[in-house]
Amino acid sequence: MATDDGDYLPNFQDYASQPKPGAVKTDDMQWGMYAHLSALLGIPLGGLMFLGPLVCLFVKKPMTPYIEANAKEALNFQINIAVLFLLTLPLAFVTSGISLILSVLILIYSGVMAILIGVKAGEGREARYPAIVRVWN
Repeated sequence: MATDDGDYLPNFQDYASQPKPGAVKTDDMQWGMYAHLSALLGIPLGGLMFLGPLVCLFVKKPMTPYIEANAKEALNFQINIAVLFLLTLPLAFVTSGISLILSVLILIYSGVMAILIGVKAGEGREARYPAIVRVWN
């Protein structure tokens, strides 16, 4: 959505603006944080980081727009990471394992971003992952 002065305003589901401190319930902030941090559980499972956010999306029903937005944002990011991870694995075989470093860096990036955005969500602030394709709206 563009404003008159040309600035881009991200649309974060039902939260067009940052929620005011205290505007989001503590339980909602915790579930928003869980949606992001649950992806860390999938790293030891070989790149199934999208399972944690998917479980959070379906377990917490009925959910508030804040929880839903965070769960969908985490799911979108983890789907993007899973696709990148799966694309780099064949490249590792072709290059005799040299590009396996790229696959490991993708997993590290996923973990770091999940922690950073999870902390923001736990504080009740808007949390958006940079430069991802949002498949689940």
